[in-house]
Amino acid sequence: MTRPKHWQEFIPFAMAHTPLKMSVEEAHAEVKYGWAHAYSPEALAQAVDALDDQPLGYRINIFLARICFRGIYFPMMGKLAWLKVVAENRHTIFKLVKEAVFGRRERPRVPEGDVVFEEVAVPESQASA
Repeated sequence: MTRPKHWQEFIPFAMAHTPLKMSVEEAHAEVKYGWAHAYSPEALAQAVDALDDQPLGYRINIFLARICFRGIYFPMMGKLAWLKVVAENRHTIFKLVKEAVFGRRERPRVPEGDVVFEEVAVPESQASA
């Protein structure tokens, strides 16, 4: 363990061990990179788009939840910080608002390999047997 023994020397969010084959600074940079990309505007848009077959309310809920969790890991203390997040995610927000106001133009595509309900329905001749 590389942590100091005395509580006054404690450094929060510091590693308690030395990782193998990388320095502590490289490990911190890797974690920071991972969190930044997990909550980037592109990742949020991809998460919402991946749920394209779900109802609009569910996708809005997921988007808002991810924005709030982003606030836990990257504290947004002022109004300007929130405005920056809204501006960064404006494309996803506008897409959801557009769908809420105008509805969908087309049905969401069924991923290949998934079976549509009508294809699975039992024929009437077999249902009565």
